[in-house]
Amino acid sequence: DPLNSVIICDYRLRELFNCEKFAVGNLPELLSHHFLKR
Repeated sequence: DPLNSVIICDYRLRELFNCEKFAVGNLPELLSHHFLKR
């Protein structure tokens, strides 16, 4: 299931999202939190 795939964060993604890994299905939520903080 593509939405349940997990992305393991490299250094830049850890800096951006502050997590070690995340599910692809959670990407919109992670992006919205990141852009709303600015």
